[in-house]
Amino acid sequence: MKVLVIDAQSPEHTRLHRLLEGSTRLPAAEADSTADVLALMARQQPGALLLLQAGMAQDTGQQGSVRRRICARVRGNLQSLPVDEIRYFQAEHKYVWVRTANARVLIQDSLRSLAQEFSGSFVRIHRNALVATRHIAGLSRQTDGSCAVRLAGIGELLPVSRRRVAAIRALVRAG
Repeated sequence: MKVLVIDAQSPEHTRLHRLLEGSTRLPAAEADSTADVLALMARQQPGALLLLQAGMAQDTGQQGSVRRRICARVRGNLQSLPVDEIRYFQAEHKYVWVRTANARVLIQDSLRSLAQEFSGSFVRIHRNALVATRHIAGLSRQTDGSCAVRLAGIGELLPVSRRRVAAIRALVRAG
């Protein structure tokens, strides 16, 4: 049994449907839980293709799905990072660095798409950085007068753009 999960909002959705037009497959099914998926798989014949429609995220109130893990290719291996452990995303050219307390890896997602996907739990502090709001420990004033964000669990300071300082300061005060 092969299972393919797709998101109806993704641009690849229609292309995948066209590619699978000629193949023998089951119609797209919606599954709300892992138990539903297992029940669908148990009823199918070996070798059948089960096409599942990814559900909408409940916690954001927006269209589209929110990932719980970010996958990155590290030295040829796929590494999965829980979003709850991510401290920040920082853009560098066409790649984005993902920083946790223990690791720093590159992914190929754009910062713009990450900002839209994780808008409830990450805040933009600079044109090249998104920070997890739950990991913000405070703001620090630099010797040159600029501000930087201190994050829990890491010793790095990330610069805050001048136009975003007031919003970040209000976020820190709000807790």
